[in-house]
Amino acid sequence: MRVDFTAAQQFLDYLDGRLPAETLLDHPAYRAVRAHAELCYGVRLGGAHLEAAVRGDDSPFFGLRRVAQNLPRVRALLDVIGRRSDAWIAEAGASLGVIAPGVEQSGVTVYPICGYDAGIGLREAVCLNVNWGVYLDRPEEFLYMMIHEATHVLYGRRNPMSALASVVAPAEWLSLFWRMTQDEGFAVYAPLALRRERGHMGDESHPILRDYQVLSSAGRLAWYLASYREAARRLAGRGGGDGTADRDGRMALVFGPHRLTYRVGCELIRRIGEHGGGGGAAAVAEAFRMTGDEFMRAHGGLVGVDGFYLLTS
Repeated sequence: MRVDFTAAQQFLDYLDGRLPAETLLDHPAYRAVRAHAELCYGVRLGGAHLEAAVRGDDSPFFGLRRVAQNLPRVRALLDVIGRRSDAWIAEAGASLGVIAPGVEQSGVTVYPICGYDAGIGLREAVCLNVNWGVYLDRPEEFLYMMIHEATHVLYGRRNPMSALASVVAPAEWLSLFWRMTQDEGFAVYAPLALRRERGHMGDESHPILRDYQVLSSAGRLAWYLASYREAARRLAGRGGGDGTADRDGRMALVFGPHRLTYRVGCELIRRIGEHGGGGGAAAVAEAFRMTGDEFMRAHGGLVGVDGFYLLTS
């Protein structure tokens, strides 16, 4: 695994008028962003979208708000990342080695970029938006998100994401829910030990940071577990006529603001380590190697959803 700063540098060149938008978007990091936008949102990002975002207009190329004003802080963050990159790569590699022992990491490239999501991990690229306020305020969060998104890269090698437009039947929605529970659950779990060791267990300022507050509270976690089971029932077609039969409703259950797959997925993996058989870290590593359906078939009972897998068999 390595850190490559060329995408961020090219973005700065683009802002200075020294590089066309189309050339920037052909960089491997921005090609990954474009692939992610098409896969997840059905949007083909182009130069006009980038230019609109930089102007401050509405654009599907999000994550660029106030980028011109933030440039001094962005440059300072890039300097911090440069100074810490060797240590962070070693720490990220060790964290990933717990969930995926022996899995090759050398093909993974971490790209600080400007714009788009806080982070994505797709096709061997980890792209992290250095214009995100959380990184600007707390550079150590870049390390934790590096681990989070690299987990997606390793997971996606074995279980690639299908285009969401192809998900139609209840069994397909439920299978997607299981896949995202495993994928996002491991991504939240992978930096958990390092966060606990350093006392960086988040706060209420952002949903990503709130994940770890929820996981630290038995009372809050109980609500998420119950909500997760109800979401599974609805996706399986067992809920009432509450609007979740439509596509937007089902998308909200899988990807919505409650982040059920992230929080319940991480808790499930923690329980696998404690109760899932095979002995602690070995059980966790074995669970990472499964498909989403296999994962829930083997371990869903730990969060009370055994039996739903029959719809995806």
